[in-house]
Parts: sequence; C-alpha cells; structure tokens
Amino acid sequence: MHHRLSTATKVAGLCGLLLTSLFVLLASSACFAQDTPAGWRLAFSDDFDRPTLGANWRWLFSSGRSLVSDQALNATHGTIAMCLLPLQQEARVEFDLLIPTLAPPGTPGAVRSVSCALRDGEWGAGGRDERLEAVFPFGDFTGAPALGAEGRLQVAPDQPHHVVMQIAGGQGTVEVDGKLLVEKPLPSVGSEVNRYFTFRTNGMNYPPGKYVQVSNFKLWSRPQATGKLALRPNSAEENRQALCKAAGFLDPANPGPGLQKAIDSLPPSGGLVVLPAGEFTLRRHLRLRSGVTLCGQGAGQTVLKAESGEQGAILKLEQQPGTCVVTLAPENAAKFRPGDGVCFDGNWGHPGFLDTVSKDCVVSAVAGDRVTISGTAPADAKVLSHWFPLIYAHCAEYVEVKDL
Repeated sequence: MHHRLSTATKVAGLCGLLLTSLFVLLASSACFAQDTPAGWRLAFSDDFDRPTLGANWRWLFSSGRSLVSDQALNATHGTIAMCLLPLQQEARVEFDLLIPTLAPPGTPGAVRSVSCALRDGEWGAGGRDERLEAVFPFGDFTGAPALGAEGRLQVAPDQPHHVVMQIAGGQGTVEVDGKLLVEKPLPSVGSEVNRYFTFRTNGMNYPPGKYVQVSNFKLWSRPQATGKLALRPNSAEENRQALCKAAGFLDPANPGPGLQKAIDSLPPSGGLVVLPAGEFTLRRHLRLRSGVTLCGQGAGQTVLKAESGEQGAILKLEQQPGTCVVTLAPENAAKFRPGDGVCFDGNWGHPGFLDTVSKDCVVSAVAGDRVTISGTAPADAKVLSHWFPLIYAHCAEYVEVKDL
C-alpha cells in the first residue's frame, strides 16, 4: 500500500531536515573555529611524520646533526632550516618548541639560543626592520614563559611550549603558551619576495642525543586588510634619471668610484645603468640596490676585472662610529688609494648576512702611514686587505646584471 504525504507533512519534514543539517553545519563550524584563527587560511601544516625533511623545507646550514624523527624537526648546534613557502604580507605560524637542558651557564661553548623568525631572508639574515624574531636562550629557567633581558623569551627546558608568531595589521606579536610576550609595530614590505619562516640554532657543542625540537607546525595566511600602499609614481625628472649611461662618470685610471656614482645617481625606485664597451679594472666593489639593472654591451664586449689584491699588517687600529683609521708601515700604506674596496684579515663577509663588520669598507683617505676607512673593522683586526667582490647586492630584490 502506498501512502501519500500531505503538503504540510512534506514541508514539516523538509524543515526538520534543514534544521538538522543547519545544526550539524553550525556544530562543525564551531569545532573548526576552535582550530582555525578567525580570518586566517591554513596554507600549510606539517607533523613531520616521515624520515626526511620533505619538499617544503630546506636545511640552509648545519654544522651539527639535524634530522627528522619522532614527528619533529630535530636540530643541534649551528643549524638553519627554512620553510620554503613564501609569506604574504600578513602571516601566522604556530608550532611546539622544545629546548633541552644543556651544559650549565659558564661552560665553554654554552652561549646558545634558538631563533625563530617571520619574513626572514633566504640565508637567515637578521636585523631587518620588517622581520619578526623570537629568540629563546638556553638556561635553567623555571616557571611560566616570560620576557627576559634584551627581549629574549625565557621558557622552561625539556618540555614543549606552544609558540604563535603573527604579523597582521602592521603589528608583530609572539605568544608562548597563550601568553602575549612580544608586541611591536612592523612596517609593510615592498614585496613578498624572499620572505620566509626560518628556524635557527646558535652555539656549539651540544651533548650527544640533545636536540632542539620543532613539531606540530602550521602556517596561516590572509590578505592584508588595508591593502598594500600605493606605489609612489616617479616624477618626469626621475624617469629621465632612471636611465644612466655610465661613460660620463668613468675615470679610465680608476673606473670603480665612477661606476658606483652612476649607480647611486638612479632615483630611489632604481633604473638601468648602461656600461660602455671596454675592459675595466676595478679597485672596489659595485653595490647594487633594489630595482637596479647593470647592463654591458655583451659578453666579451664589456669586461669587469678586479685589481690584484694587496695586504698590509695593521700596526694600530683606531675605531670611531662608522669609520676607522689603521696605521700601516709606510710601504704598505702606499699600496692603497682613496676609493679602494678593502676588508680585514682577508674576510670581506658574506653579502647575505647583515653584520657590518669587515664588509662594504672603502678607503676614504691615505695620509702617510695612516689609512682612513669608511666602515667597521673587527676589534682584533690584524691585516688590511685590498680584496672585495666585484658586484654585490645586500637584502635587495629585482636586481639584474647582464651582457657583461
């Protein structure tokens, strides 16, 4: 026997089904909201349930033993790991961090810390205003997470702590175990190129079997609420300045300073520097910045060469803010001339890192046995060296060198 349902019964049944579905949907949404920060999209999560680092991570450097095991990223001393997903203007990471108990403070090699950073560069460089960094020192701290000296975050060792780092609305924040410990303004960045999450361990001589561990990693992103700042358009004069023919700046006897002046003559947004044909022997480095293109007349037509290096033992070193004066034997001081690119002890410094010691140093004057240098020397420098890279760019993007 077939039964026909009345229209009212059908409607009542349909409403009941809709209400049931709506309840299930609301219940599911409520459960999801517990795990999802409001307005954020989960871009990547990692439980490290595998024997290798995986496709979304890279060991940038490790002088100790680093591995993936026990569902965690395990690192010892001198390690830099980077998550390869580029960050948007607004980003948030969550992870569990465990720092082991190591040697007591004062033990040789015991100056150790863990650094986690958002908007970091490819080589884990520090110091940029746009990045958010959380530094955790090793020690015997007990109690709830706290903000310690020099902005370092103190946590108890040998137990996991939940860390949340976030950049949103022009503010950077760091929470540990639900407690807000860091809050500071962070400016917008020019682009989202070369900005990542990095994890770095500092210090040496970890005892066998001791690892810093990162686990339960989540990366969230969302569009910037206010949108990016509008680009400032170039003026007509700046557009004219954006093309610079370097021939007018060159001193054939010492072309390096003139080439740098040509590069520096470009407007803030950058531009194109065109080198003429010829072979140019440089006594200093060429420093490029964001948006700059250096262009020759073709391979074999425009050639840049470095002057052979000279060295002199430092007899006396006088440091001043941003400059220093070294005293050399007169015959050694005579090897240097104003405009020379120099470094100390043969170590110019890696361009990817932001330490200013022994990098981007240029001779500003030579008087007898005294050589004045624009730049910072290591306190224990022993040798002044006429050594430099031909071309470098420091924390810059959209840089191009071609036809040389």
